[in-house]
Amino acid sequence: MTTGNEAAAQVAKIGTVWAAIGITSWAEAASFLAFLLSLAALCEWLWKKLKPVAIRRGWIADRRTQKKRKADDE
Repeated sequence: MTTGNEAAAQVAKIGTVWAAIGITSWAEAASFLAFLLSLAALCEWLWKKLKPVAIRRGWIADRRTQKKRKADDE
């Protein structure tokens, strides 16, 4: 169990990290989280667009082909 002093120290550490990246208010925190969500959505969209190219070029294997080969081997 944490005591009051240990909990306060943990909160202070979290606050210090947020301040180190420039977040000093709830509005900035919400803006930063919105940025992270937008970045994740953009990465997902790019992956869906670029995955077929990567499969065609042989950079990654197609899971459907691997499952088919595995089923044929058994």
